[in-house]
Amino acid sequence: MRREHVCCVLLVSVLFIAGCFKVGPDFTPPQAKVAPAWQDAGERQVQTASREHRDWWRAFKDPALDRLIDTAYRENLNLRRAGVRVLEARAELGVAVGELFPQTQQAFGSVEKYHYSKHAPLAAFNQNLRYFQSEVGLQASWELDFWGKFRRAVESADASLVAAVADYDATLVSLTGDVAASYILIRTLEKRLDIAR
Repeated sequence: MRREHVCCVLLVSVLFIAGCFKVGPDFTPPQAKVAPAWQDAGERQVQTASREHRDWWRAFKDPALDRLIDTAYRENLNLRRAGVRVLEARAELGVAVGELFPQTQQAFGSVEKYHYSKHAPLAAFNQNLRYFQSEVGLQASWELDFWGKFRRAVESADASLVAAVADYDATLVSLTGDVAASYILIRTLEKRLDIAR
């Protein structure tokens, strides 16, 4: 019988210790094959220094294009939707991180002052019967993260935030590219019409 108890205690201990770890494999992003350099990296015209190309359309030096891009930034619904998704993902990350800590269920407090009148039954014993009674309380709950549920939720929310920011950036790049391409097409057609006349 004693040997069975030892085996049972060992099994429970192993299960308990295994429960302290996160469930499932750690996420690793897939590796993409990337060439170490451009095919034409040996050419003198190719510049390998990194540059900031945030306002690339300003290279055209066209105020009308600048105004169109600014208007697209302010009024494009797809870009606003992508921005709201970033805010939503940031809020979800905050909620997921908050689940790791104790949750306040209820907080309460009260202060009471008692004074008995001269006509009360206890007034004969003590003429100045006054006292204060105060009460303060806090009720909280905390679910321990034995199986890694909350830690995995934080990892997932963090990845969702990164994806939402990347989606916003992709929407922004597409928007500026579409506006600039449409504007250049219109200008090209205007010049062709001028030449045709």
